[in-house]
Amino acid sequence: MQDIHDLLSNTLSLTSRKLIGSFVTKVNESYELLFSSAGDAIIVRTEELVRLRAGGKPRIIGANLKTQRLLRVSLLSLNTLKGYRETNDHVLLNYALRLVQEFMPKRDNVDPPFYGALSDSISNESRFCTVPYRHERPRLKWDALSSFEERSVARGKTYSSIRRRENRATDRLNDADIKLINLWANDNEQKLTRSDLSSEYSKTLSRFKRYIYARMAEKFVAEFYEKQLSVKANDVSILQLGGQDSRWKTHDIEADTLIDVKNATVFSSNRRRHNYFDKFKSVDEMDVAIAGVLSDANGPRYEKGIRQTLLGLVTRRDVVDATDAVNALPDRLFPVTVHFETGYIPAWAFELAEYTPDYEVLYEWAVILARKPETIMSLAIACGRHRECDVYPALSESQRGLVDRFALAVSRSSYRKLTIALFSISEFINSVAQGKDGAAVIRFLRRMISIEDFTDWPRTITVPYSGLVLSGSRQLKIGDEYEIYVDCPGGDAGCLYDPTNSIKDLLSMLEQCGEQIASSGMTFCHFDAPSPYMLLGKTDLGERLTIYTYCGGRSKSGFRCDNFPLSFGKHANCRTCGRLICDECGFCSERCVARPGDSGAKF
Repeated sequence: MQDIHDLLSNTLSLTSRKLIGSFVTKVNESYELLFSSAGDAIIVRTEELVRLRAGGKPRIIGANLKTQRLLRVSLLSLNTLKGYRETNDHVLLNYALRLVQEFMPKRDNVDPPFYGALSDSISNESRFCTVPYRHERPRLKWDALSSFEERSVARGKTYSSIRRRENRATDRLNDADIKLINLWANDNEQKLTRSDLSSEYSKTLSRFKRYIYARMAEKFVAEFYEKQLSVKANDVSILQLGGQDSRWKTHDIEADTLIDVKNATVFSSNRRRHNYFDKFKSVDEMDVAIAGVLSDANGPRYEKGIRQTLLGLVTRRDVVDATDAVNALPDRLFPVTVHFETGYIPAWAFELAEYTPDYEVLYEWAVILARKPETIMSLAIACGRHRECDVYPALSESQRGLVDRFALAVSRSSYRKLTIALFSISEFINSVAQGKDGAAVIRFLRRMISIEDFTDWPRTITVPYSGLVLSGSRQLKIGDEYEIYVDCPGGDAGCLYDPTNSIKDLLSMLEQCGEQIASSGMTFCHFDAPSPYMLLGKTDLGERLTIYTYCGGRSKSGFRCDNFPLSFGKHANCRTCGRLICDECGFCSERCVARPGDSGAKF
């Protein structure tokens, strides 16, 4: 009788003919059989096992033939497994042989439970699994997922945005829209005409631009709901022309919720804070959601018209829930008393729920596929499973405390950029007030919301457009692919939709402020965050200083400056009022008696 070990060896090594591309090719395949401490038979590819042992991969994928599940195999977990030649338990070996014989004919099958993950002749695009979204996104790998969604890759991260390009007012606005714009402008002397829309030299056009972009934003949001989300969106704003229906006073669109569209226009390449709304509204005790749209009048020359980007939606309840969740955390020295009803709201307050993944499903895949431990930890926090994560015990006591607080805030509110931002501000001011390194806290928190890109998007792609070439970051190398293609791009904001990188920018600003505070040697006893764009501090010596803020002055042309961020250490503090001095217009504070030219000295 042939030795059971030899039978297993022959079954685990084979030569097969497979169709690769358009050619039938001989493929030599080799697998290794391992046993867990519980006696489960686990199969891995021999080539991958060699790479793991040589340090060429952080982990490989195995298949548990008993439980019929994929699993992650690392060097650490490999130490708990033993090869089939290390056991003489014939009952166990015969049972494993039967499981291997059942597995081998199915190893290239891309269906569950193994998705073809241990096949060496099928591309990972074929080995596909879906992470559910409230809105089922099209399964495409590059550029235009639809007429609205765009994706791009930078530094190994994938960024998604909901945009309207080729967006010309003359094409988008009809006669009723022009009539509505004239009603908004309330100008008896000047009226917008269709010829003004098509003329680049119209003197009238500049007078009406803010109204034109606002109306285009309303139509953009309504069209996105109908064409992308398949949700009926009624245009309520246009009812102003009838003079009888008053619903337009509280909202612009009726979809699956009431929506008030607010547009902010960018005329400069510099960062600015943007005015989105005057106050939150409600109708019959139902919150009206604010939809933020960013209109960029300085898009690339090859784009005709204005580029508009949907930032998402936010309600009063979202703000209250996130603020309460953060301020109710234990050992908070100061509440985060951010007031959003001041006409300004940051991009990180908006969310697009339809583009938020099912974190439970994504976490399960990350446990198997992730190459970076912070990815697993980030997703564990998002779905409330951080304490069962293998990464959690390896953290320091202070790091576990931060993770626990973050997860608690998420559980009391929701996993959204608003919660992340307010928690980051709260952790920053509490750590600095306790004499800790605020920059280090922010750097760790950044890792806790960083998720690798499972999609293997092309790292370099050329798209010819009127002679122009657009490029990504790096060429995808053979062997870089994940074993299974997961239709969820990663990012720097926990897989949340963040088209302007608002969370990344906020954390970068807080980190820089923390570094400047540490290098200054100053210690702070109190902080106040009255605005999403402002943080004030009081030193132990009683000095009141601005940590970061926006410019409240005006440019020479009379427009609000709104330069942001002005930050501690990077910009000068006024000797008289302690506020930061704008490097563009010289403004510090409204009531400061010092002249801008006399007020510049860093503390």
